[in-house]
Amino acid sequence: MSEAKKLFLTDKCCCIFSLETGGYLIGCLGSFIGCIMISYYSSLITSYWDASCKTLENETFFTRFFSLFDNCDTAKAVSMTYLAIYIVIFLIDLIVTVVFMIGIKKRCHKLIFPVIIGDIISIIIFFIKQIIIFSRASFAMAFGFGALYIYFLIITTSLYFKFKDERKENPQYSPAKAASA
Repeated sequence: MSEAKKLFLTDKCCCIFSLETGGYLIGCLGSFIGCIMISYYSSLITSYWDASCKTLENETFFTRFFSLFDNCDTAKAVSMTYLAIYIVIFLIDLIVTVVFMIGIKKRCHKLIFPVIIGDIISIIIFFIKQIIIFSRASFAMAFGFGALYIYFLIITTSLYFKFKDERKENPQYSPAKAASA
């Protein structure tokens, strides 16, 4: 492995876990957080449907969002579209996560690559979103979560190069043969 790669890669996750275990933890954590976020957004969006769309007593994102539309039905339709898009993105992420975990089990770098692309896109979208809703609190959150996202990217990239190097050193490599040896 080249010196430049070694500078940005690691061979442990959280200083104590192997990269493989760290990959499994990242996959499970991402799926768990995705489930929580879908439940949260679903309940948050639908809870505002009962209230009048124009009330701004509790100034929140959703009350401001609903006040942009002339009638409540349009606001509900737009928010349902937003929720449907979020659910589709979550389902795609869940499929990629399963492929990622299979890639770890089979030690196949090609199955890990989609997660690296997804992580890079997520980091870019996350920072753009934080710039749009800039506040001191969101900046602190962006810094913390951004650092975590980047660390997860380092772990997945380290796994990718570790498995790629294993395949390069031994083109006939098979996880089943390695497990039986």
